[in-house]
Amino acid sequence: MDVHAFDEEGRSVIGQKGELVCATPFPSQPVGFWNDPAGEKYRSAYFDRFPGVWCHGDFVEITERGSVIIYGRSDATLNPGGVRIGTAEIYRAVEPLAEIADSLVVGRDQDGDVQIVLFVKLAAGCELSASLAARIRQAIRAAASPRHVPAQILAVPDIPYTVSGKKVEIAVKRALQGLPVTNRNALANPEALRYFEQLRLDASTET
Repeated sequence: MDVHAFDEEGRSVIGQKGELVCATPFPSQPVGFWNDPAGEKYRSAYFDRFPGVWCHGDFVEITERGSVIIYGRSDATLNPGGVRIGTAEIYRAVEPLAEIADSLVVGRDQDGDVQIVLFVKLAAGCELSASLAARIRQAIRAAASPRHVPAQILAVPDIPYTVSGKKVEIAVKRALQGLPVTNRNALANPEALRYFEQLRLDASTET
């Protein structure tokens, strides 16, 4: 398939992070959505970003070897200090720790910038101590960069997923902002959102 990583100007790049696109039609490409007779939702979902080019919605890097590194959904990427970060980069650093059963990252708008907030579901018998938070930050710094280190780390009882097994970062961010989450039927564990709906992020909750 005619797959590329496009930069912000729609140029194909190698060895850099970009939007996953397919520049020509492909056999498995859907032709439309149900209940979208004019095709507006379909075009908005895949063709608004780069007109005439299928934009898949993933943040990737195509290496010089031709392999592909997936950094996560592009609509869930973070931009602290103007540096674009894929949430998968943080998960890869955090989730190998024995104390961490699962994790989820969102961005918090703060003073014209974005701060990273990391939620962790702890393994049985573990607690989020200051020493564990320090080890989490050090693991992220070592595996990624100082820009990836979260401003806040919070323990949560569960991490919400879709029925297809994807973390729902955008739904969690909407819940934290007090906005409605409209796709609850797509969640495997919608009850996990209740904690986030009741939580309000501020400095007093920082770890």
